[in-house]
Amino acid sequence: MKKPYYYQLNLIRIVAAAIIAFFFHYMIIFGYAPGLTIEKNLDALCFLIYMAVEAFFTISGFVMYYNYTTKIEEEKLGFRGFLWGRVKRIYPTMILSVCVMAAAQWFGKAMFGQYCILNSDDGRNTIKAFLLSVAGVNSGWICNHDQYSINGVTWFISILMICYVLFYGILRLAKQRWKQNVCFVIVQLIGILVLWHPLNLPLLYESCGRGYLDFFCGVLLAQIVEQLQEKKARIIGILGIVLFAIYVIVFCIGKVTLWDTAGSVVLNSGILMILLGYPLFEKIAKNRFISYAGNISFDIYLWNLPTFAIAVLIVRGLNLPYIINTFVGWILVVLFNIVIAIVGKEIVEIVQKTVHERMTDNK
Repeated sequence: MKKPYYYQLNLIRIVAAAIIAFFFHYMIIFGYAPGLTIEKNLDALCFLIYMAVEAFFTISGFVMYYNYTTKIEEEKLGFRGFLWGRVKRIYPTMILSVCVMAAAQWFGKAMFGQYCILNSDDGRNTIKAFLLSVAGVNSGWICNHDQYSINGVTWFISILMICYVLFYGILRLAKQRWKQNVCFVIVQLIGILVLWHPLNLPLLYESCGRGYLDFFCGVLLAQIVEQLQEKKARIIGILGIVLFAIYVIVFCIGKVTLWDTAGSVVLNSGILMILLGYPLFEKIAKNRFISYAGNISFDIYLWNLPTFAIAVLIVRGLNLPYIINTFVGWILVVLFNIVIAIVGKEIVEIVQKTVHERMTDNK
């Protein structure tokens, strides 16, 4: 049976990418975002970006279950093919964004005496960070989060690849679904453990915990949705509303903080199930613009910091008025980010297509 395509996921993707790139990162780096101030809105923005990153992990686990479970279980897809498929899809854009970020930062340092953005020598702008970032092992192996990520947001990919490998291994080793789910839950429990008490060991950093908890939450949610979809889809939406309400009530009475681990899982799960449970959201998400925005959302996420660095480099190099921390500047940089994301995506696709055609011809 053909798996359904959940257009609603594009809604979450583009909202999450916009929160991370156009509001939180812009505010932190340039001290400005429309209608917001660091003094009054930083806590809310920190909460939103935390939820946005968790949402990316959850969606990744959800999609991974739907697209690859049957192929892996039936041994139609080997580990090499599975891993190469992930690398081929993610790494080219990631590596290109890392190279552009490094070039902008180092050129800015050489020309103007300081890096374009994130102007510190804390490890992010080093050769070591560059090499680790290109290899995709810049988080969760020898450090936490973006300590050695020259393009800070790529720490997410490093953790995501670990989750992919764990997912594949569990499906191949545990043949029965209940055994697989027990393993998924165990990995989640390990995630909670290292979130609460980071061990700062390979695969046991706090950043790993975030991935383990939320990625495999997405895997389990996909199974729930799959089962309910066959009976009555509206039940999914009702369960989502219940989860959302539970989070709001518990938060309002002070039993859950903004950074509560269980709270992020409950809230993201509730929102996802609400979107999947009601046809209205599917109709909205099928809009051509939203579908396209969802398709480039990850590119927007990857390119936002390099775009900011290039924008600062242009302003300094051409000695232009510094309007980046104004509404007009924000609009221009946001549009620049979107254009770079689209162009970068097209370049990668053209290169991949060309390489594929040449390899096919050689055969």
